[in-house]
Amino acid sequence: MSFESTIERWMAEFREEGLREGWLEGLRDGIREGRREGEARLVAAQLTERFGELPPSVTAQIECATSETLHFWACRLVHAQQLCDVFGD
Repeated sequence: MSFESTIERWMAEFREEGLREGWLEGLRDGIREGRREGEARLVAAQLTERFGELPPSVTAQIECATSETLHFWACRLVHAQQLCDVFGD
């Protein structure tokens, strides 16, 4: 096998590996985002069940919250007497 063909083979392998890694990273990102969206829907449903229709500002906060923040709010919801107890400092 010539030096040039070896280099070409390596380049093809690197490209294939890069595509595979890119695909896997995209899949991981998609799974994380899907999980976060599900968490947001669950927190919104729990808040709505407990406190009634949510103001648009609260809905917007929920939609852009991270998974960690959603988990924090879900824990606070258990003891909250009012909606502001969930989101307050």
